[in-house]
Amino acid sequence: MDNHDNISFTISSLTKVLQHYFFDIGDFNIKGEVTNFVASKAGHWYFSLKDDNSQLKAVMFKGYNCISQFQPEDGKEVECKASITLYEGKGEMQLMVTKIKETGYGNIFKEFIKLKNELEKEGIFDKKYKKQIPQYISHLAVVTSSAGAAWHDIVSVVRKRAPLINLTLIHAAVQGEGSVESIASSINKVNELPNQPDILIIGRGGGSFEDLNSFNSREVAYAIFKCNIPIISAVGHETDFTISDMVADIRAPTPSAAAQIASYDTSEVLFQLSANRQAINKRVKLILISNQHKMTNLKNKIDNILYLKIKDFKNNLYHKKINLNVKIKDFIQKKEHQLLIYKEKLNNLNPKKMFSKGFAIVSIKGERLDDSRAINIGDELEIHQTNKNITAIVNNIKYTK
Repeated sequence: MDNHDNISFTISSLTKVLQHYFFDIGDFNIKGEVTNFVASKAGHWYFSLKDDNSQLKAVMFKGYNCISQFQPEDGKEVECKASITLYEGKGEMQLMVTKIKETGYGNIFKEFIKLKNELEKEGIFDKKYKKQIPQYISHLAVVTSSAGAAWHDIVSVVRKRAPLINLTLIHAAVQGEGSVESIASSINKVNELPNQPDILIIGRGGGSFEDLNSFNSREVAYAIFKCNIPIISAVGHETDFTISDMVADIRAPTPSAAAQIASYDTSEVLFQLSANRQAINKRVKLILISNQHKMTNLKNKIDNILYLKIKDFKNNLYHKKINLNVKIKDFIQKKEHQLLIYKEKLNNLNPKKMFSKGFAIVSIKGERLDDSRAINIGDELEIHQTNKNITAIVNNIKYTK
């Protein structure tokens, strides 16, 4: 029987044995590509180093990285001075890095830069192709994994902010084999929806540079560029950046942030509507008050104008009355004067007045004699005066020259 058959370890004791006998090999240099880089709030750096076949977790504590002239990022190739340890808390092997320097880019990152430069030359990143994101929408579509956290985060944010927005999930594999074709196909399906959404969100939750690499493909970039609907790209976390972010109409740092950009806050809208209503009411009241003042001023002006017009009319009427009275008086005086003249003329023609001057009316056979040549000797003349009538026989006629 093997002598080790009766040996029993606790988990903690076994990890200590492994740490002492198998991982105490001292410092060494190691090359690899950085992935899953995170800088903690405490100042420590956590990342992984990988090559084409394997991957190791690594940590570089603040005491070492604070003097480093280079901060690693996903996709960079580096050379580290490190030792290998066993993290007893999780039983995981990791590299303890004390020095780090940049040596270039990894293959995946090189492909990313190459594709980015090619698409940039084609112009599909150009701002002139960016579509405006509408402010108030009724329908939001999302291309992501139905099992991922991104979809649930988006639903949670939209339902809280704007529950009336209609949500449509178009499932896509966002990682692994076939994911590029799945994402591109799902984006293309959006253009065929009978009820076209106002905005499309594409994306997924966080992950390594490799996990997000499906969104760094030419097929997905072309699908985004050709989509008729404004697209918000929300791939990974705030520090992650993909080709999809560059082609999309706007980039969001996270899926939750994309949901906030796409949706309106109902409470804010209602508050703004209330504020607008109050402002409109206030404005209307001010306009009414202003118009009332204008009407009052206009009425006063009209009253003043009418008063002045009436006053002028009365003055004109008064002067015309005076002038008319003067004219009437003059007319009457003239007519009275004419009447006196006519009266005097009539008096002068009055036969009785003529009688007083010795004149008489002569008639022959009852007819007044107007022409003395009609008198003949022997005619009987009737002579009429004021108080008497005289009958005379013509004995003699004597004509004077």
